[in-house]
Amino acid sequence: MSNGQDDFGNAGITQCEIDISTGKRLSPGKVIWTGSGGRYLEGPHLYKIGAYYYLLAAEGGTEYGHMVTYARGLTVNGPFESYEKNPVLTNRNLGGFFIQGIGHGDLIQAYDGNYWMIHLGFRQTGQWTTFHHLGREVFLTPVTFDSDGWFTAGSDGTTKEFFEAPHLTDINNEKKIYTFENTDNSIDWSYLRFPDKENYCFYGRRSPL
Repeated sequence: MSNGQDDFGNAGITQCEIDISTGKRLSPGKVIWTGSGGRYLEGPHLYKIGAYYYLLAAEGGTEYGHMVTYARGLTVNGPFESYEKNPVLTNRNLGGFFIQGIGHGDLIQAYDGNYWMIHLGFRQTGQWTTFHHLGREVFLTPVTFDSDGWFTAGSDGTTKEFFEAPHLTDINNEKKIYTFENTDNSIDWSYLRFPDKENYCFYGRRSPL
């Protein structure tokens, strides 16, 4: 599943069946959703929750118009019905609010059964200063499903600096101290693109990654 054009030249989120072991395409590409009308439809993710398949995507570009939108269907192939209040999450209309660029959401479920959206965004250097020097960061925003199976996110569809989570009362807040000794350098460490293993030395000696 990707965004682009199908075999007939139609643009949107395109789906086809593939052989997982080889990557070979087994069926023609077919557009299953064209988004909610925003530009730069991208980053589709598909989830099976209850009776529905939920198709999340990003629209609006990765700047101040960024947003999370979604549709749902009863089968993995659709048809997909757009959420009538799309975007489900965006800060694009919050002029002067220092968290901006909200988009690229993923649904996750906590141990207690509640759902959250993990997504990207950036923090401006001030309320009215449109600069940011940390780049895009990861945010966590609560998600609520209604009785009809549609979900909302955040505070009236926006992300705040802080959210109350009274149901998450028994979380272990103990922080782990990460060191060279208690981590696996082939799993726990991040590298820029493909590292030259000869350039890294662990535990005071040159060691393979």
